[in-house]
Amino acid sequence: MIEWYEYTVYGTAAALVFGTLFFPTDEPGVSQIAALASFGVGFLARPVGAFVSGHLGDKIGRKSTLILTFLIMSGSTAAIGLLPTYDTVGVLAPVLLCILRLTQGFAVGGEWGGAAIIAVENAPTGRRGFFGAWPQIGVSCGLLLGTGAVALAQAVSGDAFNTWGWRLPFLVSIVLAAVGLYIRLNATESPAFLAAKVEAERKQEAQKAPIPVVFKHHRRPLMIALFSRFAEAGNYYLFTVFLLSYVATTLELPKSYGLVAVMIGSALNIAMIPVFGAVSDRIGRKKTFFFGATVIILSAWPIFAMIQTGQQVAIVLGVAIFLALGHAAVYSVLPAFYCELFPTNVRYTGISVGYQTAAILLAGFTPMIASALVLWTGGTCPLVAIIVVTTLIAAGAVAAARETKDLNLATIGEVSALDKSRREMSHS
Repeated sequence: MIEWYEYTVYGTAAALVFGTLFFPTDEPGVSQIAALASFGVGFLARPVGAFVSGHLGDKIGRKSTLILTFLIMSGSTAAIGLLPTYDTVGVLAPVLLCILRLTQGFAVGGEWGGAAIIAVENAPTGRRGFFGAWPQIGVSCGLLLGTGAVALAQAVSGDAFNTWGWRLPFLVSIVLAAVGLYIRLNATESPAFLAAKVEAERKQEAQKAPIPVVFKHHRRPLMIALFSRFAEAGNYYLFTVFLLSYVATTLELPKSYGLVAVMIGSALNIAMIPVFGAVSDRIGRKKTFFFGATVIILSAWPIFAMIQTGQQVAIVLGVAIFLALGHAAVYSVLPAFYCELFPTNVRYTGISVGYQTAAILLAGFTPMIASALVLWTGGTCPLVAIIVVTTLIAAGAVAAARETKDLNLATIGEVSALDKSRREMSHS
């Protein structure tokens, strides 16, 4: 939650004020696109963070890696709150901003995989979907906390928000970082990782570097992990980060309309993610995912139609439908589904690379692309098309996977080897 609070504060500030503070131009729309592009820059570093953290997580442990990523994230967030703006140091301001944003992205690249693995590998039998769903609410908790912090800072600073008020949410992260670090230091290592390490030592096997193993022996699950994120990776930021910009800039409505809609939608998202996680333990990961994907596809156009009415109630309802039903259903199953695709010795690497590669392909620059498309076409039809196409791709990827809810995590590698042997025999 704390890590995603820090990430959300940047996205919210980019949508509301960074255009004028760090990327000033004579055309507000162009400045806005540049600011949202800086938001996307962080996603460029996420696959790098996934590779590095995945390697460390599979070699030295989940806990130590998560402490490292947390310290990097918190330090870069606090530094953004101290940055001078373009009016003070000129072009150096956006350069420093983008560097710190890249650092944030690197940290987040290794964060999600470790959190998901610790939850799933510690889950009781038959409840991996429910336990794995809990780290997923950290994103919306952070979104709710981050947008709430920006809204509070805006209320406190008033007209001075663009001068110094925007810095407050970034500086508050210093206090939150102390809490998060205490939690991480007192966490226990994953028992599945410790068991795998002991077994390797017993057999006197040298642990292979996980990255080559994933790309050589686990390409199919890696592709499934990558493309199954398409349903929510970019679409989530359309209805959170882009929405704030669209409501305030294009529709010329009060900034509070977008903030309130995102906060209410996030609260509902938090409530529904564990519900869908539990549902996936009963009916399966695939059926739960397909339900959410269907909601996203069928509601895409109606949601934008509600937003364009300019009525606050309609905007809130539209965002709530996406976050509470569509996004919650597809996002809740990913930790358990991903962990069930890879064996323990390469699990951190496999799920981190798949998850974060999808982020760079879709999530990072979706708000910027959406703003450019709206500016170019004057409508939201291209955005509806993006939502439908990406969700269909994700549904196809999940359809290509077998149902995984009843698999034994400890024998996933053995099952994969057996299947490979059978395929080779069949081919012969």
